[in-house]
Amino acid sequence: MRAGGAAILLGWMLWFGWDGLGASFAPDDMMNLGQYWHAGMARSLLSNILIGSDAYRPMGAAFYLPIYALFGLDPMPFRVAILILLILNTILTYRLVKQLGGGEVAAGLAALLTSYHAGLADLHYNTAVVYDVLCYLFYCATLTGYVRIRREGRKPRKAEWAWGFVLCLSALNSKEMAATLPVVVLAYEWLFERERTWAPGLAMGALAAVSIAGKLLGGDSLLAQAEYRPVLTVARFFENSVLFANELVYSTDFFSLNRVVILWAAMAAWAWWSRRPELQLAWVLLIVAPLPVVFLSGRIHSCLYLPLLGWAIYAAVCFDCAVRRISQGNGAARALLTGAALLGLAWTTDRQKRKVMPQYEQSNELTARVIRQFRELEPRATPGSSVLLVNDPFPEWDAQFIADLWFQDRSVSVWLQNKAHFRQDEIREKMQLVLRFDGDRLVAMDPAQMR
Repeated sequence: MRAGGAAILLGWMLWFGWDGLGASFAPDDMMNLGQYWHAGMARSLLSNILIGSDAYRPMGAAFYLPIYALFGLDPMPFRVAILILLILNTILTYRLVKQLGGGEVAAGLAALLTSYHAGLADLHYNTAVVYDVLCYLFYCATLTGYVRIRREGRKPRKAEWAWGFVLCLSALNSKEMAATLPVVVLAYEWLFERERTWAPGLAMGALAAVSIAGKLLGGDSLLAQAEYRPVLTVARFFENSVLFANELVYSTDFFSLNRVVILWAAMAAWAWWSRRPELQLAWVLLIVAPLPVVFLSGRIHSCLYLPLLGWAIYAAVCFDCAVRRISQGNGAARALLTGAALLGLAWTTDRQKRKVMPQYEQSNELTARVIRQFRELEPRATPGSSVLLVNDPFPEWDAQFIADLWFQDRSVSVWLQNKAHFRQDEIREKMQLVLRFDGDRLVAMDPAQMR
């Protein structure tokens, strides 16, 4: 990547996403981190090499636990790590487009389009969607490495097979959306190569099948959770496809079913009529990538990160072709058209960011406030003791996870009064410490004095 293009990309990411470094923990962060912490570092990390394990997205543990071990409940190091991962993803996007035959402008624009999208702003302000960030990283790394090998006119060597296996498994252990990776690899062979080899794609498919089967059929099956139970109907497919398309263009009603179908058909027709395999692969990617979530309910925002890759490649290649044709070799005209497009995109992105930011600030505020209350009080629990949280402000189990992560002692039992409903005599008998949320304060109380 040329220095000028790299500077534009980095400046773009930092201009729009720098404030993400100051974001607080999202509500789901405490659940994610708390579950990995309870399982333990060794067990959580080991799950990443156990093919077919029913462990919940174990690559997330490789992100959360080391940072927590070093920095505790400080959100800043987590946010810095997320920014680094997003920068790596942007670089990989650029490299992938270049490997596919896209020019400098097409590669840079595709990278820019995926680096910050206000409709997917949770990637920059919500640490709990790190699974999408990690999945994109390993998915794109696998695809980029594979394309590079095949563009060199050879098949993968043994060491490259092993490395590809590790990357593919890492993507699958990040999020279930990586199950589409084998389809994209096979599509690449079909679209780009004359002397095709199907073995790598089929091997990835077998790995994906075993991995996903473990997630769906194991003791902690995702299907046991209502939000992960698919509705396998044509109506659900098109309903969510329309939702996804509108999300990507910052709208709620621009796309209808007819418009989406017409757009898909037109994009396919252009890709094959123009005989541009990179457009064809991008079309396959944008159609295939959403399949793991298109039959679920309410899956938007960060779930569209992988599909965005296909849309970005297609749009960037088409834009580059159009600008080349319009400018007719005039470098100044080409630069002017590209600059005007970037300014328009920057204005739109900034406008949409201002609309969505309040919702992220509001959703993270409660978790930040409770962690701050623990820091101000600095409660201590003796090993083996029981702690009761009274009047906690969360509807679910967030306060318990925060307390567990604060005490960092698995022998300490934390209870929520709004879930357990202990009687006063039971509190005096069983609890060694009572913590009461009193407005913006956390107050320690002696269980013996409970009335």
